[in-house]
Amino acid sequence: MGYPFSELRISATVGLAIERFTDAKAKTVAMIGSGRLALPILEPACALRSIERVLVYSRSAVNREGFARKAGMVLKTSVVAVDSPQAAIERADFVLVSTNSPAAALLGQWLRPGLAVFGIGRPNEFDDEVYLKANLVSIPSKTHELNYYDTKLDQPLIRLSQQGQLSWDGVTEFCDIVSGKVAVPDLPRSVIIFRDSQGGYGDLTLAAYAYEEAKRRGLGQQISTE
Repeated sequence: MGYPFSELRISATVGLAIERFTDAKAKTVAMIGSGRLALPILEPACALRSIERVLVYSRSAVNREGFARKAGMVLKTSVVAVDSPQAAIERADFVLVSTNSPAAALLGQWLRPGLAVFGIGRPNEFDDEVYLKANLVSIPSKTHELNYYDTKLDQPLIRLSQQGQLSWDGVTEFCDIVSGKVAVPDLPRSVIIFRDSQGGYGDLTLAAYAYEEAKRRGLGQQISTE
């Protein structure tokens, strides 16, 4: 029960999204945020792409500099703390966002065609323009997104769809990308937004995989529920 399922699930989900939504030749990644889950989403980025430089920004200079040192040792690549999110994003091939900021940590005005953004924080982690600027918005589960536990929190993606500024039917569940039902737009010309819906479906998927793998290996003990 104490196993870090949350980190494994987030790493796997974001890693699969990075594989689908970024150029195989990507070399530089922007990391917005330096908290507990920042490293778990940087690790799959560096595993899937030949990352030569990570540019990290968070509100606390002490935290981002400390994170840069730690991540550099773990990832065996250059991790540099920068003074603003724009300084990280303008030189990046794609952007990772992991914050607990009460206000938007990523603004659409910073984005340009060719950027993919991967966020795992609260629903208000991106401002309205991020979604309005996107050629593709993908989330793991619409059901989970519509039933986010904190109903008092602003949810720009849901609000924009309710206001008619963004088509909810145009928001793509990630399974439709993986299965090939929905095509990925031309990467160099597109802004792609992937936002993890924070748990639930991903946790169950990982748990089901672990259970089936344990059965295949003959591990564990069957317990009757009767």
